[in-house]
Amino acid sequence: MRKAFLFFCGFVLISITPSHGGDGNPGDLRFGAFNTLMDFNTLNSEYIKSSAEQIIDASKESLKAIYAVKKEARTFDNTMLAIDDLYNTFSNVGSHIYLMANVHPDAVIRDQARASLEI
Repeated sequence: MRKAFLFFCGFVLISITPSHGGDGNPGDLRFGAFNTLMDFNTLNSEYIKSSAEQIIDASKESLKAIYAVKKEARTFDNTMLAIDDLYNTFSNVGSHIYLMANVHPDAVIRDQARASLEI
């Protein structure tokens, strides 16, 4: 239930926050490098599962850093820009997983993408 809530919060951030650009890629995620083509032929179900787990973990760490900023120390850069970076990173991965859940021709990949969206 907590994972679903965190995923929902991330989705809400995607829906309401504009992106300022940048590559926004945590770790080795293939999804969403800024201004590059996506190689959809190399995707497999394990990669989608690990990408979803990585982006959730990265989002949690970003939120912890944002929450740790004391009220009197908050600035645009350490709150709003940090939220924007979180959105950018999350959306680069989450939107591709969502797309694969709905259009990938391989049922195994579609099913894993759908399962990843449910966590």
